Amino acid sequence: MARRHHIWMDRWELSIGDSLISKIQGALTDSDAMLIVLSKNSVASEWCKKELNFGLMRELEEKRVLVLPCVIDDCNIPLFLREKLYADFRRDRDAAFDHVDDALLRITNRQQGRLESPDFYTDWSYDWSRGRNSKQWYFEWTFVDHGASIEYCILTECRLACNEISSKRFQALKEDQRLDYRAFSTLVVETTMRKTKIHIKDAFRQTGLFEIVEGVSGEAWLVEITSRRMGIDNGKNTMVHVDQILERALAQMATKAGNQQKRSSNG
Repeated sequence: MARRHHIWMDRWELSIGDSLISKIQGALTDSDAMLIVLSKNSVASEWCKKELNFGLMRELEEKRVLVLPCVIDDCNIPLFLREKLYADFRRDRDAAFDHVDDALLRITNRQQGRLESPDFYTDWSYDWSRGRNSKQWYFEWTFVDHGASIEYCILTECRLACNEISSKRFQALKEDQRLDYRAFSTLVVETTMRKTKIHIKDAFRQTGLFEIVEGVSGEAWLVEITSRRMGIDNGKNTMVHVDQILERALAQMATKAGNQQKRSSNG
């Protein structure tokens, strides 16, 4: 689609001879979200009611927002959807489309996410940019740890500076391939081998610096990892397990990518 969401629609995905039940069941089970289009015809359809019930059951089981209602004409909204905010295509189609896009990005955006733990959660984002000479590329992963039971906030930044060879290879990639560039996975492998951790003892930023070199390809990255406290100082020493944070973020990126590939292959 125009905004890079992978959409499963029966008119596109089903072929003559396919099993309707198994195909639709697979789509409903594997999807990260369900767009429920509400109209006079759909709310009266027994098949649509079954699909809606399945989506609501998944919401209860997974304890997350899954069903996204979209109203396209005046109709009786089903009882269990009335408490949900919906995208209203009857008045302003462009604004409604933007609302749907925003909701889907919370679920499918591979450039940022949230890692949940019992005692804390980590918000993260991934980005890249060119240097001043427009030839060298840089990558940056930003992690913000928030304490749930203990009051603390820690900012960790991982920056990679590409050498000439890796910059050229990244430059040659298409836009939709750049999220899969191997700099992140290479960094994760390296920090795991090094068991990279940063010990924060005070308000000052702690920094680690090392280089990753691949002898065969000639690609290399200079890595700088920094961590520091933010907000209220609880006065406690903190160990930041950079290797584990990076592993979990990479796993989350891979899961989102895998779900998208699975939906594409199911088609």
